[in-house]
Amino acid sequence: MLSILHDLEAYSGAQHSGVSCQGNLIASTCPADLQQDLVRSQQVVSQLFNGINECGHSYAELHLELDRHLLLAYRLSEDCTLLMLTRKGVNMALMATSVRSVKKRILGALSKAAELPSSDLQPVFPVGETGFIQAGSAQHQEDAAALSELMNKLCDKMVDTLGSTGAISFYRILNEWKRQYGMNKYKLPALLKLLAVELEAGASRDTFLKEAVVLTRELVHRS
Repeated sequence: MLSILHDLEAYSGAQHSGVSCQGNLIASTCPADLQQDLVRSQQVVSQLFNGINECGHSYAELHLELDRHLLLAYRLSEDCTLLMLTRKGVNMALMATSVRSVKKRILGALSKAAELPSSDLQPVFPVGETGFIQAGSAQHQEDAAALSELMNKLCDKMVDTLGSTGAISFYRILNEWKRQYGMNKYKLPALLKLLAVELEAGASRDTFLKEAVVLTRELVHRS
């Protein structure tokens, strides 16, 4: 399931994504410090979809505007909802196309997961090796909160340099980097090199790299 979500993020530019089944968040690419927020969000989304259905409507898409982000929810089936956390100003047509491209894969993965013992698929964090949230699993992401904060700062700097398209470029490149290195803080220089390719040579790129290097060094050398 995680590979499907990573493919979705790479194509759409979404920051994080997750899958909710029967009111429980069962898979997510969010870092540990954001997991509980996504759990609460998916519960609200589930209630909203249910309320809409009770009113006789059949809407399958919700957009919730947060402080700096958008939470997009797509009901893929009666029991399954796809959640995407992204920056404001994204291409909504691209988001919808991205969801359609992975819908069958997600529902197929859920169908296979239904064959697992119920005790193996619980709303417990963090995400296990299978891509579903496993009961009793343990994962310690070093400097998870600091890395998340750094990514937000780097994204903001890309937006300052490229405009609104900077966020889409940033998360596309971030997902490529994560697929290759995970969230390894010692591989942050590789991320900066990938980001620099998106910027035209000149003062703007030099300023971005100078500020980004300072931020990443602070994280790499923290105790």
